[in-house]
Amino acid sequence: MENLMAITQADSNLLTEFIEEHRIKSVLEFGAGVSTKLFDDLGMKVESLETDLRHAKAIASELKSISIYCWEGIVENYISNICQRSEAELVFIDGPEGGQNREPSYQLALMTKARFIACHDAQRDYEAKWIKKYLSTYTLVKANARLFIYEKRSCTAKVLLAMPMPKNFRMDFETMRFCTLSMKKEWHWLNCPSVEPTLGRNMLITWFLKKEELADYTHLFFLDADTVPPPNTIERLICHDKDMIGGLTPLWLRRQVYWNAQIEKDKMIPAQNLPIGITKVKRIGGTTTLIKRHVLESLDYPFFKIECPQSVDEAIKKGPILKGSDYYFCDKVCEAGFDIYVDPEILCKHIKLIDLLDLAVEFK
Repeated sequence: MENLMAITQADSNLLTEFIEEHRIKSVLEFGAGVSTKLFDDLGMKVESLETDLRHAKAIASELKSISIYCWEGIVENYISNICQRSEAELVFIDGPEGGQNREPSYQLALMTKARFIACHDAQRDYEAKWIKKYLSTYTLVKANARLFIYEKRSCTAKVLLAMPMPKNFRMDFETMRFCTLSMKKEWHWLNCPSVEPTLGRNMLITWFLKKEELADYTHLFFLDADTVPPPNTIERLICHDKDMIGGLTPLWLRRQVYWNAQIEKDKMIPAQNLPIGITKVKRIGGTTTLIKRHVLESLDYPFFKIECPQSVDEAIKKGPILKGSDYYFCDKVCEAGFDIYVDPEILCKHIKLIDLLDLAVEFK
C-alpha cells in the first residue's frame, strides 16, 4: 500500500533542485525514509532522527554512511545536544510520522545552525500552526503543494490582506481562520463592506495607495469572504516573485465547474483541465490574488468596473453585462504591460449554495 505521507516524486525533484542550487552538503532530518535515500544518493552528510526503532535499524543497515539516532519525539537533553552540535545546512522535518505531534521537531530545528528548514506535509493545519509559531522570522523561498522550504532571514514583503465584504459583514469561518493564521508582524488585514464587490475592491486599492500608514507596503492580496485558500498561500505566492499571481478557485457556471481563470480570453478553464506548474493567464478572478504595488500605481481609477451595454438594442443582443469587473481589471493590468499568472497547486475552497437539481440534471 502506498504511503501517502512519504515524499512524492515532485517533492524529490524540488529538494534535489534546491540542494544543488544552494550546494548544500549536509542535512539533519526528522523522520527517516525515502528522503534519507535521496539525500544519500546526492552525496550529502546525513543525520537522521527516527522514533521507530525497527525502522531506524532497517535504514541504518541499508545506508551505512548515515548517522541515525532514535528519539522519543520529545525535546530532551540527548537529542538537544545532537541538534546543537550539528553542522547541517538544511533541516528536513518529516517526522515523527503517523500523526504524532511535530512541534518538538520545530523546536529542535531552531537549535541547529541550519540556514534552511524544509517542512513536509506543510499543507496540514497543524503543521501550519507550528510554522507560524516557530518560523515567523524565516522567509519561504521554495514550495510546492506539500513541501515548504524556509530560509533563516526575515521576510521583506509587507502585505495588505484586502477583503471586499457584503454589507452585513458575513464571512465564512474558515476564511476568517485563514486570515488570522496568515498575519505576520507588520502585515495588515483590511475589510471594506459594500453593496457590490467592485466598489469594495476600488476602495481597498485606493486605501492601499493613499493611506500614509500603508505607504511602505509592497503587496496587496485580495481575498473574498467566501473563499478559503490553503495554509500559507500568501507566502507561497510571494516566493514566485510575479507582478500578479493567484491561486485557483472553482466556479459553478452553466451547470459545470470551472477554474476562475482564462488562459485564452473568454474561455474558462474546465475543472478537468487543471494546468500544470506556474501558468501565464489572460484573466483571473479577483479572489486569492497577490499584486505588487508598482502594478497598482500604474493603473488609472477606476481599477475595477462593470462594463454595461450603451443601448437597449445592445443589451438585448449581448446581455446586461459586456465585461465583469474582474476581467476589466485584468485587461487593464495586461494593457499596462504586466503579466498575470496562476499557481495551480494553490486550490481554494469556494463556499457557495447551489441547486442540487442542477447537479442531478447535469450528471443523470
